[in-house]
Amino acid sequence: PSGERGMAAVLHAVQRRNSYAVNLDGEEESGRERREQIRQQGRDEEEAARRERRRRKKEQERKRKAREAEEAAELDEQLSDAEDEDQEEEADGDAGAGAPPKGSCNPAARKDEGEGTASGAASGAASREERDRRVAEFFPQVAELDLAAKLDSRRLGEVKLKDVRRFYEVLGGGRSLSSLRRSVLLEVLTSSDAIRKPFSKSEASNLLQGAGGELCDPKVPPEQFHAMLAGGRGQSDGLSDLGDIADAEAAHGGQPDGRKTIDAHKTVVKRDDMLNILIATRDRHEDFALLPWTLFYIVVLVIAVNIHLRIFDRQLMESALEDWVNGRDPWTKASENVDDLRSYWEWAVDVGLPGVFGDPRETPAGWHFYMASRHVLVGDLSMTAERFDGSVEEAWLLNSEEGQKALRGNGPQAEPEAYLTAATTSAATWISLTTAAVALRDVHGWNSTEIETIGLTFITYNEFSKGYSIVTALARLNEFGTAIPVINADAYSIDQYVDLGAVWAICVDVVLILLNIRMGVTEAREMASCTRSWEEFKGYWNVWNIIDWSSVLTSVFACVVWLMCVVYMRDDTFRGHLDKQYMIEKNMLSFSPDQVQLVHKHMFRLRKWFQVLHVLVALCTVFVVLKFFKGFQSNPRLKVVTDTFQQASTDLAHFFIIFLTLFLPFTIIGHILFGNDIPKMGSVMSSMNAGVELLMGEFGWYSDVALAHIASTLPSGMPTIVLFIWFFVFNFMMVLVVLNMLLAVVLEHYTKITGELDGEPDEAKPPIWKQASRYWKFMRKTRRHIPIEELARRMEDPVDPAHKDEEVSRESLMHGFVGMGEEQAEFLMDFLQRHTLILQERQKRREEHANHQPQILHNVKNTRRELMELADKVGEPHPDLMLRVEQLLRLAKSVREDQKRLTQHVEKIASRLPEETRGKLRDEAARSARPRRGEA
Repeated sequence: PSGERGMAAVLHAVQRRNSYAVNLDGEEESGRERREQIRQQGRDEEEAARRERRRRKKEQERKRKAREAEEAAELDEQLSDAEDEDQEEEADGDAGAGAPPKGSCNPAARKDEGEGTASGAASGAASREERDRRVAEFFPQVAELDLAAKLDSRRLGEVKLKDVRRFYEVLGGGRSLSSLRRSVLLEVLTSSDAIRKPFSKSEASNLLQGAGGELCDPKVPPEQFHAMLAGGRGQSDGLSDLGDIADAEAAHGGQPDGRKTIDAHKTVVKRDDMLNILIATRDRHEDFALLPWTLFYIVVLVIAVNIHLRIFDRQLMESALEDWVNGRDPWTKASENVDDLRSYWEWAVDVGLPGVFGDPRETPAGWHFYMASRHVLVGDLSMTAERFDGSVEEAWLLNSEEGQKALRGNGPQAEPEAYLTAATTSAATWISLTTAAVALRDVHGWNSTEIETIGLTFITYNEFSKGYSIVTALARLNEFGTAIPVINADAYSIDQYVDLGAVWAICVDVVLILLNIRMGVTEAREMASCTRSWEEFKGYWNVWNIIDWSSVLTSVFACVVWLMCVVYMRDDTFRGHLDKQYMIEKNMLSFSPDQVQLVHKHMFRLRKWFQVLHVLVALCTVFVVLKFFKGFQSNPRLKVVTDTFQQASTDLAHFFIIFLTLFLPFTIIGHILFGNDIPKMGSVMSSMNAGVELLMGEFGWYSDVALAHIASTLPSGMPTIVLFIWFFVFNFMMVLVVLNMLLAVVLEHYTKITGELDGEPDEAKPPIWKQASRYWKFMRKTRRHIPIEELARRMEDPVDPAHKDEEVSRESLMHGFVGMGEEQAEFLMDFLQRHTLILQERQKRREEHANHQPQILHNVKNTRRELMELADKVGEPHPDLMLRVEQLLRLAKSVREDQKRLTQHVEKIASRLPEETRGKLRDEAARSARPRRGEA
């Protein structure tokens, strides 16, 4: 009976599923038909609107062509009348004066021709004036052509033949002309209505010199005019960038006859404008010249650091000694086993002292103690103990009373070399030497709880690397009972300026010193020019000048400190036991107690001087890099980064207020909750450091703690889930939100600045290599002129300023600046006129932009309102469409969920039936659902 009930349930479920499928298919079919009808209706309406737009466009095009045809016919009639009058004038002149054949450009003949009938000449002049007036009506259309834009920017080499033919067509009123008179082309080139920056008459005449002189007016076909423009492109190559003065000067300097390339002679230049232009040019040139000098300086600085400091070689020597003293056995290493004063003494007796005295070797210079295969012990080893009351005690092991007895074996007194040779040949020598250390511990009270710091210090020499090393192995015992072992080695090479390397090192030092002198002299001159008044002197101290002087002073201090280091390294204290090749010549253990103390004293001083030197060189590098950013001010593309941070400074200041408001509470909470369990949060500063590491993506400590105490509590009893919540919230707020806000602030200003830069023409933002070429041409052109810096300085002189005239001219320049020649005056006048014209045009564009901005905003608002009204109209014909679609979607979703639940229920019931019965039911269900499933 249970099997029959299960079979009936299965069949009932299959039938119910089929009924749901039928209903779903019916709903989908009807919805699909309605959607298709709506789409078809929309397509029909769109097609009708498209046809209407095409019809209107064709009608407008037909009217435009008809209007142009009428204007062309009228102009053609006028031009033909003018040509007939010209021909009649020429015929009258030929008949009356026996002129040469038509088309001759002989000036004498043309003069004879002009002496013909006076009435014919007068009528011809009137007809030409009427023709010129008619042609000038098309100048506004010429100004919109590509040819006008290329002529305006003097890009003559880019003019194409199709541009010229289009130009002829516009002047012909829509009809392609086969030629134009030379006088017409001359008027176009010199008219401000056709070209925004027209040519001067002399420039236009030189450009059209292939078409004859002014006394003849031949016809010029498009091909010939194109050839003239292509032949004149060499005269204007440098003028593509009118926004940069150096480019204009380079172009001016490229013409041997000194012709102007831009007709800016009508521009009036005021004295204040000239002063601003000279100051801006001076600053730009100084900043740009700073780039190669700074690059050269930092290259020389890097070479000097590599030659003298030898940081990598010294680090290798230091690592070798530190590993040797620390020990190689994990059970006896100081870093792993020193946790109190007693364990430190155990390490010193069992590992530290045997590491120093455990490898005696006999050499030609005598017996020496070797460490790390290459390092030889120098003199003696000292131990130091510092108590909590501030008192310091120091003792020598070899030169102590106990050490002397151990070396002599309690025998008779002998020379140091004799007893040292006898002692070092014994395998138990280092055990005897430890008696001195044991005496310090047991007899002199160096095992007291009042000891705060205890350590041993010794010096070694490596004759292969020619360097001395000072090694310190100490333990700091704080008042809480924690012992911190520290093993440190500092190595210094003393073979400076030796052998062939001395020449190379001296050359690098001389170049570096000369660069520092040049930099200092340049800044001193600039500062001296600003000492005429207190206000001017205060204005001199801006950010960039402070950086320049900081660079100069740090460089000078670094040189002085390096000189002190060289004096110490070449002292006889270090070189007395070495030969000229820095090889060991005398026994390094034969130092007297006073000599050993002097060696240690010199090593400590040398270490301090080197620490100061490293800091100064690092600061010098920082200031040199900042000087790069000063040089970046000369190029718009390079100063994008500095401008970004300058404009974003206010937003960044407010952002960091918010950042600290969130960051500090997180780190303090972490210190309070987890400081007893996690060492990285043991103090407020260490907790802040852990927070910074989390911001940078370093969270290995969290993984270690979370895995060690997962699903449990921390050793202090704090639940691990609290640490997880703190970690999750910190990463979400600080990493995902706050840091991305910082990125958004910077990118917003960066996008704004790059957008403004993109709005400028390419000529105003030249690449660095193009600017370098302009600068080189400018310097070559003005190498015999009075420098711009000197001109600006004379004009800024408060006592006797140069050029007191308010309006600038060539004569006023020669009169106002003593020693200025006619060539420089003409060059400078053209230079100032060009730049004044550029500044006026930029100011005009800014005003136009400011005036048009309200209209643009108004148009945007109107467009938005029209789009919203259009959207409302589209939705009116079918108000229930979206509601019906939503109902269908909800129905389909509900049916699918029911079908999924039923399928799971059927599979659960069918799993209890035999395999054969389940197979029959699957086949039956598939046959009953197959006709509709494919359609669904």
